[in-house]
Amino acid sequence: MDLLEVNGLTIVRGTSEVLSNFDLKVCSGECVILSGPNGCGKSTLIEAVAGLLPVKKGSFNISKPFGLSLQNGGIHGDEFVQERIDIAAAISGTDVAGTWNLLERWNLGHRSADRIGQLSGGMNQRISVIQGLLPSYADLEPRICLLDEPSIGLDEDSVITLISDIQTLKKRGHSFLIATHDSRLKTCSDRIINFGEENSTTTQDSSILPTLKPKQPSNPFNQWVNKLHWRTKAPFVVLGLPLFAVMLILSAAENSSNHDLMLNGIILLSAPFLSAMTTPSALRYLSENRTGEWWRSQGNSFDPAFFAAFVIILSPFIISQFYSTIATTSELFCLGAIMYSIFHANQALHVLADRLPRSTGQFVSLLTLILIWPFILAAELVNNWDWYGFGLAVGIPIIIAVAIPIVHPRTGSN
Repeated sequence: MDLLEVNGLTIVRGTSEVLSNFDLKVCSGECVILSGPNGCGKSTLIEAVAGLLPVKKGSFNISKPFGLSLQNGGIHGDEFVQERIDIAAAISGTDVAGTWNLLERWNLGHRSADRIGQLSGGMNQRISVIQGLLPSYADLEPRICLLDEPSIGLDEDSVITLISDIQTLKKRGHSFLIATHDSRLKTCSDRIINFGEENSTTTQDSSILPTLKPKQPSNPFNQWVNKLHWRTKAPFVVLGLPLFAVMLILSAAENSSNHDLMLNGIILLSAPFLSAMTTPSALRYLSENRTGEWWRSQGNSFDPAFFAAFVIILSPFIISQFYSTIATTSELFCLGAIMYSIFHANQALHVLADRLPRSTGQFVSLLTLILIWPFILAAELVNNWDWYGFGLAVGIPIIIAVAIPIVHPRTGSN
């Protein structure tokens, strides 16, 4: 009985053809190991037959439900351990009544009520492996499990458990397709498919090791952020969309009989305020694959991009061209400065949440509610300018931006 059949599969990732006219059959009770160097197509094959990648050519047929363990886990950190296993069991058609015993077998029973994000990397990997094996643990018809580098991060005891379970589950008719560099897993294999052998290289001669010229160390953090800004266009969308939307609304409002009923200050400052309250684009870059931790290890703290200052400070002046106001040009730029100080404070709050344990679980939106206060003060200044009010409106967010790294030093550079 074939649990997986692949016919003439061709997969393109980026500009490279990773798999070309690939054929494979995995029968009931069979363990197939995919071996080879990084980038040869092992993970690509698993992700393709799991339906995660588009197919350029060819076809595949896989028995469902199947188990899946990805390299990056595929598990949200705010889930509880028992909750995640029960969800995987329900999807795979397994009774959840015995899942706690499964956690005990993998030495996770004592952490069943913990959030996954609070576990170590090795424990996270164990959960990912259990999730991938779950369909085969049930006393059902034969299932296939797709495991991508399942032993990475596992301790020796867990690897022994993994090999033992695969060998036992094979005897029940279940099948396994495993991408791995770990030679220990080959002991439970029936077939080994070696990828990329034609591209393999021999050990390089150390006598011709390339020598690089020394240079004074530098830290191109700002260049890195700006390159990503231009490459992803994220700041243009995040900062520009509120401005564009409000200008469209104002264009319609000019021709509306309700124009006089609108609150001038709130209308004028709503776009720069919304731009200032968005999550800074650079923080999105830094949150991916622990990129921010690497930069922090190099002594970098997060600084705002010049583009943000340019858009936010000029927004009140730009909007005033679409919406009449009694504010002078200098007052409009001062209002922009208030919005930019709000941007700094909002940024500091986001950095604070990013440094806290389980950063995605922090209620940043609740912390940022205090920034509505300087926004309201600024809105009142549009029709009744007062330098004391300006100082208060710009001072509140500045105090927040300066105080947060002091009261919570982990948000600042060491």
